[in-house]
Amino acid sequence: MLVRTTLRSLVLAVAATAMALTGSLGGPAPAAAAGPKVVIVVGPTNGATATYLARAKVIAGQARSLGASVTEIYTPKATWARVSAAAQGAKLFVYLGHGSGSPSPYTFDKAKSDGMGLNPTLDSGTTSPVKYYGESLIGSSIRFAPGAVVLLSHLCYASGSGEPGMAQPSWTVARQRVDNYAAGFIAAGAGAVIADAYVDVSYEVRAILRGTNMLAAWRANPAFKGHERSFASVRRPGFTNYLDPDGTSSNFYRAITTKPGFTTATPAPLAARTAVAAKLRVKPSETATAVTTIRKGTSLSVTGRLVSDSKGRTWTPVKTPSGQTGYVAAWLLNFTGTAVPVTGVILRSSPSLTGKKVEAIPAGQRVTILRTATDRAFRVWLNVKTSSGHTGWVAAWLMRP
Repeated sequence: MLVRTTLRSLVLAVAATAMALTGSLGGPAPAAAAGPKVVIVVGPTNGATATYLARAKVIAGQARSLGASVTEIYTPKATWARVSAAAQGAKLFVYLGHGSGSPSPYTFDKAKSDGMGLNPTLDSGTTSPVKYYGESLIGSSIRFAPGAVVLLSHLCYASGSGEPGMAQPSWTVARQRVDNYAAGFIAAGAGAVIADAYVDVSYEVRAILRGTNMLAAWRANPAFKGHERSFASVRRPGFTNYLDPDGTSSNFYRAITTKPGFTTATPAPLAARTAVAAKLRVKPSETATAVTTIRKGTSLSVTGRLVSDSKGRTWTPVKTPSGQTGYVAAWLLNFTGTAVPVTGVILRSSPSLTGKKVEAIPAGQRVTILRTATDRAFRVWLNVKTSSGHTGWVAAWLMRP
């Protein structure tokens, strides 16, 4: 819990206290809109509870104004069962409340540390008691939507600093805290975890819901201090922790853990265009019944994983503009958009099984398609750009939309 009191905060706090006492903020209160799912949670936070409730309502209103479908779960009804159920499939998950991180003076427990402080039972109290639900529970129980972002607002430890009154941590301790706090949320599927101890998070909410590169948006925030240092994540390989303290080595109040290329923009769907006239067939085989002939230059939606026939040639399941479905020989198509490996794949320097390895791409990591090539065996290859910025070729028959 970290609070800086301002006149505006006090005014909001009065309003929030009134609503909290009447129970109107208990949630969950989903919006009728069908936009990206946003879940906002406020845990019992002693004297700061009313202020956090008020700030959460402001965030909820902003998210709704940007077209989001918002669910609010606020103390005294913010139990683990309700929060974990609501968080499933969230595009943006916001938590305001107590933070219990590591390293800290307390005994480390993965089931309690680096997570959320919630109500032990329903209606157990608006400002207290608190029960902590940690990294291991979050990582094993919650599955966010692809490309999700977690905002940790006003927590101790999550951005690097400890509790009010504690000595300032070293860079080493601060980055360990950031890395540890993000780990469980990343395990739950988050592509970025942003921790801000004091600053209003409206800038981040707007950036997330409008779709942008999160690291660039974090740096463009007017609250950016220019003291940034970055450290490769030990807990989540492939991710990087970025810290931007108020001073050159003190007051660690802003941090983000993400990958440099991570964006919340909706990925372009995997699509194809016929390079020549092509047959739409009922099965991935040249001997299968032809449904129709598709004209050259026709745009097609790719409906599933690309597959290989008995000769190793690549075929694509598609849907035509008129709604017909079937398979088209992939070597007659040019692909655009983005795709996801169905298994770990090798990014190669050339469109060949003998091409030099550039990078290993894990299953599920979305890549952007740049162009298409076919080898002598009519196997199709996609020239792609990865989230790490590398370019190269991947086997199309191991990809899906």
